[in-house]
Amino acid sequence: MKINVLPSEIYNKISAGEVVERPANVVKELVENSIDGGATKINIEIFGGGIKKIIVSDNGCGISSDDIEKAFLPHSTSKITKEEDLYSISSLGFRGEALASISAVSKIEIYSKVEDEPTGTLLKINGGKIEEKREIGFETGTRLVVNDLFYNTPVRLKFLKKPKSEELEITNLMAKIIMANPQISFKYYVDEKVIYTTFGNGLAEAMYIIYGKETYNNLLEVNYEQDNINVFGYIAKPTFSKPNRSYQTLFVNGRVVTNYMVSAAVQDALEGYIMKGKFPLYALNITLPFNTVDVNVHPTKQEVKFEYPNKIYSIINNAIFKTVSKANYIQNTEINQQEKSLKNEIEINEKNKYLNLIKNIKNTDNNIELKSNENFLSKIISEKYINSLEINNTKNNEKEEKHEENNKNKFDNFIFKEIEINSEIISEKKQENIQNNYKISQENFNIFKNYKIIGILFKTYILIENENCLFIIDQHAAHERQLYDKYMAEMENNKIPNQQLLTPFVFTTNFKETLFLNENLKLLQNFGIEISEFGENSFKVSSVPMVLANINLSDFFSNILNDISSYLKKPISFLKDIIARAACRAAVKAGDNLTDVEIEKLLSKFNDEDNVLLCPHGRPIIIKFNKTEIEKWFKRIV
Repeated sequence: MKINVLPSEIYNKISAGEVVERPANVVKELVENSIDGGATKINIEIFGGGIKKIIVSDNGCGISSDDIEKAFLPHSTSKITKEEDLYSISSLGFRGEALASISAVSKIEIYSKVEDEPTGTLLKINGGKIEEKREIGFETGTRLVVNDLFYNTPVRLKFLKKPKSEELEITNLMAKIIMANPQISFKYYVDEKVIYTTFGNGLAEAMYIIYGKETYNNLLEVNYEQDNINVFGYIAKPTFSKPNRSYQTLFVNGRVVTNYMVSAAVQDALEGYIMKGKFPLYALNITLPFNTVDVNVHPTKQEVKFEYPNKIYSIINNAIFKTVSKANYIQNTEINQQEKSLKNEIEINEKNKYLNLIKNIKNTDNNIELKSNENFLSKIISEKYINSLEINNTKNNEKEEKHEENNKNKFDNFIFKEIEINSEIISEKKQENIQNNYKISQENFNIFKNYKIIGILFKTYILIENENCLFIIDQHAAHERQLYDKYMAEMENNKIPNQQLLTPFVFTTNFKETLFLNENLKLLQNFGIEISEFGENSFKVSSVPMVLANINLSDFFSNILNDISSYLKKPISFLKDIIARAACRAAVKAGDNLTDVEIEKLLSKFNDEDNVLLCPHGRPIIIKFNKTEIEKWFKRIV
């Protein structure tokens, strides 16, 4: 057998296959380089789904003329210098593979300048080979253009998806990168159309721009710290859940990653708050010491390993549980007056600013067809006023076409300058808005004090009047929540009576299952299940809590051990589900006639401000109608 040493043009293309699978990988690597370079403004432009062209420009530190060629050599990096650095990585990039891999399968132009050099440098690379290098005039920062991705690897090009699919993948990635770096101003264009523009004013603003106002108004702030580990971000109320996990974004020390354990910790924390088959929307950043997390476990750095995974699971679970348990889940049919006033104030500021921009532009010689910028303007300023404004353009069409490009560039520079000057005002209002929403959600409405019982609707809904509001309460959901909380509190405090089994339940396990159960024995015992080892790879259950007296123990433990590598299969999840079903069976039903005394007894148990006004399956308990809203129905007020 003859051993061949592969030439660089071949092994670089092989290496590129691990790092650059599709255009989204290129965008990710280039944007992360900009972030590591200290950029505060980053522009991303893609054409043809990123296959035809990708441009990433930033105002970062730049690359010196002496180093610019080295940047495209395999395993060349400014991020680490010695082996010990691998055990405490703080930068997003560190392997030195990305630029070499990208340049091997594309045509690259890079323009860059460092602050202490008088001129910038232009370097052109074609398929990994340097074709040109010269001095140019350029501002501090870097602009990298990737043309014709995979032009010299037709097999890989053939297996890419359609440009629109690749575009959507990049747009989804950009949403996550923007949320992971909310302190940076981003502008993201697709085929010269602006998709996202942010001003670096925080995560709340970023989520507003990406998800829209409805999501924004349903966000709850997460801010939890324990043992030098901080969990910060936003999670949507369980009542604003989604049909899949695509709305879940996780950052670890600012790095966009996926981690099954974290997803499970969040989902488990919502047991008893979210409907089955639904998933929460969230953007969470976990910050922890760099030496306690390994980011060097995947070619694209999308996965991480924690030194203490069980501890991380517990901290995230606590952070989410404490957040959602304090939220207000009263379904309000009218926008809160404080929120409405703030909303109007923001919209008036936006409208006036927009009109002033139009007026200023009309007074210059740079007037262009503004309707071509509708999408751009609507993302930046206001969705409502673009379509209502009538812009009368009387200039000659041929003259406009001749000057269109120059005008567009001047217009963009002008309008971005004006918007950036005023963006802090609107951003502060948005931040204030979300903070007010969160404060409102923490208020104790005292609706269960000094109320007047009106009656029962359809033998199912309790009607009460309080503070000029009508409240409709689902009697079954209300009682179900109370029983669920009671059962959970009794089990957690080991105060629920146990039932001895006439015949102990014995089951066998394999080695892996035995390890798993031994790790969770204390948890099961704390919930009132008397379980112990019974010989080698065997366990015995002697008693169970009364509330679980009718469960099928064989099915229960089969479910727990079904996938012991999955944190979703923690015993606590199954216990909560069983308790929820027990509470549902024991609660009053729709159609049951309740007396006023029974209603008062039911409602009196909601006086505690810690009560959660959702049933254990995620359905709302109370709907609120404001007197003003009702009077509008009858045209008493307009």
